[in-house]
Amino acid sequence: MNAVGFVCRRNVLVGLMGACAASAQAQWVEQTFLLLPGWNSVYLEVDPVDSAADAVFETQPVGGIERVWAWLPSNGGGECSDPLDPGCGAQTDTAWVVWLPPENPSSVVNSLSTVRGGRVYLIKSRAVASLKVVGKPSVSSVPWRTGINLAGFHVDPENVPTFGTYLAPSAMHDGAEVYAMNPAGTLARIANLESPIAPKRGYWVSSAGATDYDGPLSIAGSARFGFLYGRHQVEHRLDVENLSSEARTVTMTVGSSAEPPGLNLPSDAGVIPMRLRNYVAQDVLYELVDFDPGNPTNFDLAAANPGAPQEARHMLRVSVLRQGQPEAVVNSDGSGSQYQGILTVNDGVGFRRWLPVSGEVPNQAGLYVGTVSVDAVAWVQADARIVLRADEEGGYEDPEWDCNRNGVSDASDITSGTSQDADENGVPDECEGPADTTTPRPTQGPFTFPVIVHYDGVGSYTFPREVTVLYAPGEKDTPGRYVLATPDCLNCDQLLAGSFVDGERFARRIGTAAFSFEHDLPMTGDFSSSLQGYTEVGADDRLNPFRHIYHSHHNGDQPGEVVGVSRRFAFDFTCPPPAGQSTPPSLGDTLLMGCYTETLGGVTVGEPPGETVPGLHKRDINVSGRFELRRVSNISILNDGQGGGVR
Repeated sequence: MNAVGFVCRRNVLVGLMGACAASAQAQWVEQTFLLLPGWNSVYLEVDPVDSAADAVFETQPVGGIERVWAWLPSNGGGECSDPLDPGCGAQTDTAWVVWLPPENPSSVVNSLSTVRGGRVYLIKSRAVASLKVVGKPSVSSVPWRTGINLAGFHVDPENVPTFGTYLAPSAMHDGAEVYAMNPAGTLARIANLESPIAPKRGYWVSSAGATDYDGPLSIAGSARFGFLYGRHQVEHRLDVENLSSEARTVTMTVGSSAEPPGLNLPSDAGVIPMRLRNYVAQDVLYELVDFDPGNPTNFDLAAANPGAPQEARHMLRVSVLRQGQPEAVVNSDGSGSQYQGILTVNDGVGFRRWLPVSGEVPNQAGLYVGTVSVDAVAWVQADARIVLRADEEGGYEDPEWDCNRNGVSDASDITSGTSQDADENGVPDECEGPADTTTPRPTQGPFTFPVIVHYDGVGSYTFPREVTVLYAPGEKDTPGRYVLATPDCLNCDQLLAGSFVDGERFARRIGTAAFSFEHDLPMTGDFSSSLQGYTEVGADDRLNPFRHIYHSHHNGDQPGEVVGVSRRFAFDFTCPPPAGQSTPPSLGDTLLMGCYTETLGGVTVGEPPGETVPGLHKRDINVSGRFELRRVSNISILNDGQGGGVR
């Protein structure tokens, strides 16, 4: 039978779509169709992992499929206003493509070679069979044309909508004619548009004109094509608009991941954390919401209103959070790993759309420069207590009179000196015990200082005091390279300055005066949790900031004039932002941030185990604050001028 006869003869067009449920697992979705003997109309919502028609139709079920037809009006052909009119075939002949199994001699003229999602396929099966298609959610939509179209719908199998509900927002489908086919090829019109839409089934539907209508919920923006973040994409725009005349509650759910099908695909690294910035029109700001994998994120959309379209629309920004996530990259040959998932959008009344999610976390090797802002310091004075009067010499005012313990006194009673549980000095009983000398307390203002961290990409973290950008000229067949040099470099004086200023070479140096040490400090930990470092400067160390010639008591001539200090510090990358503050979308990409803690103590002198000599105070001083680090270079080797390869 040729394409003309297939289209226009009543007893050949098909259509029962399978009733098996589709399961969405991560970026890869498995759709299973029950094929009955005869013709079946299948609406495919995924792009197969192997799009070759032979791979999709020949293997499952083996030998069960007799032939497959697909209607592709974009390939040519005119309108077919009435599928029951035999004369329409001459107009639509070139819009049909066909696939026949290899054992059929006519398969040499197969015109259907590639299977894509977002299309309806008419499949003739020899027997009851199951067809399984695995692929990524398709982002294609129905290319509606004037007249009859072969189309499918994005239907929630758990909450099936009616044709009337689904098509009502489209002016081009007002009073649409809908036809369905059974396995015998009998075409029947669905007169009652309040009939339910069968999931995964294709129908003949009339349209009054060309339109891009894709359901009662419009999805636009760059995320319309999926949340594909690659290695460096940070954020995608997602505009969701309610086109119906009734309010909707939209749910968005990020699904957990499963291993991709096939050996030449990157393995699944899990669901990458995603965050939603929801634009609030009345406040002209964005609210930040973290997606909880497996649990829906809801927001309401008002009914469509031409006078106030913004009320039925939400403008969203969906970003990924790479900070703290293990490395996952796709190699040039397709191997490696990749964060994968699927985001399901549902309007609560039967519309459901899958959007693929994928992203990579590249190696974070390089040089990071930033600042620490200390805003809390522990009180270490002997027997420190909150005193009664704020204006008393040496006193501190605490509105809640929290005596650095669990007890909280009544501020008004204590201020007036009428506390019933106060001693003769006016200090409440709750304050009689020693103060907490270890927990940092907020300061009047922050103290900031620069810091430098380098990561070599293979597990080694370094805390240098200064870094200079130099250049190593290339030789024959060897290109030149930039070098990050620290004072530990032995041969870096043979290199050239790595920058230019007014045409002259200039050695750009980055440093911090907040730390005193001779050699680069090795750090423990990693970017996924925390980094820790330790340094100490002895009383006789030439870098000790207390040893100088500008004060007679700071030259070290007398014991105790200059003290040694140890510093144990840590960068916590898992620390959440302060209340009311959000993190930028680039977090984990070029920006790292979190909480900073440090303990300033004494140093150990003499032979091990030695004696610990107090530092700035007889007690250790704990401080805390926050930090930000920005990657300024991707060079993964420090002091490469000493030799070795370049990563």
